[in-house]
Amino acid sequence: MTTIKGDSPAPGESWFYEQKGQRIGGVDENTMISLIQSGQLGYGSSVWKQGLSDWVKLEETALREHLDRLAPPPLTGTNVNNTLVWVLAFAPFLGLFLEGVIAMIVYGDEDWAMEAVYAGQFFYITIALNILLCVLDEKRLQKAGHNTRAFKGWVWLVPVYLYQRAKHLKHNLAYFIVWICCFVLLMLGIALDDGAHNEQHRAGYQSHTTPASASATNHNLSSFATLGDVIDSCVDSWVKAYREEAGPEAMVVHGQLQEWEDWCKQGQWP
Repeated sequence: MTTIKGDSPAPGESWFYEQKGQRIGGVDENTMISLIQSGQLGYGSSVWKQGLSDWVKLEETALREHLDRLAPPPLTGTNVNNTLVWVLAFAPFLGLFLEGVIAMIVYGDEDWAMEAVYAGQFFYITIALNILLCVLDEKRLQKAGHNTRAFKGWVWLVPVYLYQRAKHLKHNLAYFIVWICCFVLLMLGIALDDGAHNEQHRAGYQSHTTPASASATNHNLSSFATLGDVIDSCVDSWVKAYREEAGPEAMVVHGQLQEWEDWCKQGQWP
């Protein structure tokens, strides 16, 4: 049973309440009642009046009777459905899986798809998934009777939302910690896999292409307007030479292009 803090409100007392991180007041009892009836204040709203040692929840004061006239108290404990929030806790991994699926659909080739995922071309899918799950979870909490105004604006920043949710519901920080761990492991995994992936391709193309003895003097450079055009043409020549040896569908990664550009700047042509 909730302990009621403070005596019954007197008509002349001034009340203060929190809204969007701001302290608002003082207002009299009738104004507080009007705010409750209009839905601006509800279960979970922080209030204070003289005689209270600290800010308390509205339902812990004598004004609770006005809340009870409007609606039953919000669901708590095991009555709150936490399925979505636990799916959200593992959303970094789920998002990466979806990125891979979409990349395969787009490119139709595993190497190209993984290269695109490592390059972050589909990272927006993970972001969208996290935000969507936050929004759906927040709507579910509203239907359970919770006042989510204090943290609904954080649905776009998942760790803050999860922390504020746990704090509001007086949960432990388990799902917040799980999300942080998943995100950190995901970033480390992508960094390690990306490095191994690039090294594999580097070893592959170095066996096919090495700096040739041909130099810029063997090419008609007078046909190029700028040095940039010369380098672009040289890199294109390396790409063509590489695919003639490795196959027309051979994937060219960023590391290859960077090294070929360095060779071209040194005057090395295929």
